[in-house]
Amino acid sequence: MKFTNYQYLEDGVKTDLTDKQINSKFWGKSKWNNYVVPHFNGNVKGLTYVDMGTNAGLFLKFAEDMGFERVVGTEFNPEAVERGLAYQAKVSGRYSLRCGRMQDLIDAIPVADYMSFINSHYYLLVQEWLDLLDILQKKARYCIITAIRKKEYFCMASGYKHNILRYFKNWELVSHVPQLSTEDDPRPRSLESYCFKNPCLERVELNKLLRGNHVQGMYYSELDQGVHPLQTRYFKMFCKKHRRKPREDLEKWMYDKVRMYWDVKKFGIKEPIIVNKHYKILDGNHRKEILEHLGYKTTIVRRV
Repeated sequence: MKFTNYQYLEDGVKTDLTDKQINSKFWGKSKWNNYVVPHFNGNVKGLTYVDMGTNAGLFLKFAEDMGFERVVGTEFNPEAVERGLAYQAKVSGRYSLRCGRMQDLIDAIPVADYMSFINSHYYLLVQEWLDLLDILQKKARYCIITAIRKKEYFCMASGYKHNILRYFKNWELVSHVPQLSTEDDPRPRSLESYCFKNPCLERVELNKLLRGNHVQGMYYSELDQGVHPLQTRYFKMFCKKHRRKPREDLEKWMYDKVRMYWDVKKFGIKEPIIVNKHYKILDGNHRKEILEHLGYKTTIVRRV
């Protein structure tokens, strides 16, 4: 079976195994319902879901249909992505499907409430996977991952459950879907899934966060209205406060904030807002202001 035909999208692209997979509990929509959905804790409205190694993005459509606010998928195989983009256009999906290696895209994707690795992490070299795990500490509140019994290579990440438990030893195991019965299944396979909770991140109400400053005012409304960044009230106040700094440095700083605004508006925040134990913002005042301006009620924070 070609890797690009892994998911059936009702687009006529089939393999000799497609019909068996459609009627199996271990593939396609059944895999989503049996091995991913059970890990979602309550209402997902307003939350972010990221699927790493999403193939043609079938799960992205399911996540969007469930009510996730922001849905993103990454896939290394360009043929699978091309097929997935055609499917996205067909179903009018609002989700984002990005082509590239998981380890290269991780910094560019938004902070997620749920991030899944459904039969994908063991395609990474061990060192790549361990580096990715370190980054996950600031990128995902919950991580859903599948375990599978398959031939292992000494240089690749393991898919065996005992190793997955070791990989996430610093996370809290909150749910587990064990191996389902393979009896009379037309396309059985060895499969379990786990959901781990990140102890470092949490989602909180924006109004719970205490800002370190209150000087941005109507800055983002001015940008929406087409006011040039260097003509905004915020920039004029900033120049007055830092009058001894070179003008070009002040302009560069302001343009960086403009890029941040449009980036958050399009993709969401890529780093959690850092707060202390009293929820006072230590890093992320601009991101909080942007989210409030865009109408968000909650955000993901990292307490230190």
